[in-house]
Amino acid sequence: MRTFGFVYFEYTDLAVHPTKLAQRAVTDDITVSVEVRNTGDRAGETVIPVYGGRDHGQVLYPRKVVVGFERVALEAGETARVDIRSSILPLATVLGDVFARGELVVDTGEYWLSVGDLTETLSVV
Repeated sequence: MRTFGFVYFEYTDLAVHPTKLAQRAVTDDITVSVEVRNTGDRAGETVIPVYGGRDHGQVLYPRKVVVGFERVALEAGETARVDIRSSILPLATVLGDVFARGELVVDTGEYWLSVGDLTETLSVV
């Protein structure tokens, strides 16, 4: 008889740096940092996706988009701080109505970034 172990990953201590970004600097990298713990009884790998979105703005936005991701391998019981570097360009949209033909812009305002059930805010000013 063969016994299979389980691998579960838990996320804690989410941080976003910087928390404020000038609109002209939206192509700059941001860092989303999170503690990841393998709570299972064997080694395993996981991909940590960072989702982003906006609850309201000048135009409709998708509910959430993938802003970045990172793969991590951890031994059973191991914890690691993982930094995911990305830009917020996936949050860009064309301002105007549905048929607008402008360039993609990350509008000013509050955006949320999440990993698992953890969420932090990023302001574009």
